[in-house]
Amino acid sequence: MLHSRCVIGRKPNLCHNKPVEDSLLGLIDFSNQNLWRLPDEVINNADQIQHLILDGNELDESVWQHIRFENLRTLSLNANKVKNIGVLVQYLSRKCPKLTFLSLIGNPGWPYPIHNLNSKKKYRAYIQSIKKMLPNLQFLDSMQVRCHNKKIS
Repeated sequence: MLHSRCVIGRKPNLCHNKPVEDSLLGLIDFSNQNLWRLPDEVINNADQIQHLILDGNELDESVWQHIRFENLRTLSLNANKVKNIGVLVQYLSRKCPKLTFLSLIGNPGWPYPIHNLNSKKKYRAYIQSIKKMLPNLQFLDSMQVRCHNKKIS
């Protein structure tokens, strides 16, 4: 599993790092860059990128509607501005056919589980709906997705 170099929750001005690119791994990490759109480096290399980490930016669901990532396996969008997870997942289902890892922790639309029954039910429904739209998905929010009836504790 890939992690960004900054912990979610730190002040953005303390985490600005230079973008990391590793062409051998097909990895690009543009975490904590205050991005509101995908950088040209991402757009121009979309067919080669396998792992894309964009944590801690200003990206919303709309940036995914016009670009296809044929070989993308890992997408980390933690702590961005995604409000409508359903719309994002619809785009990803059409634009990222090989996606196996998706993390959306800390977005406004993310239905995180708190220790009450209602939140756990919402989170289970969230997992089930995303798994239906992204059948190759193996990890969601750093949790292994085994089946639609996965128990959340």
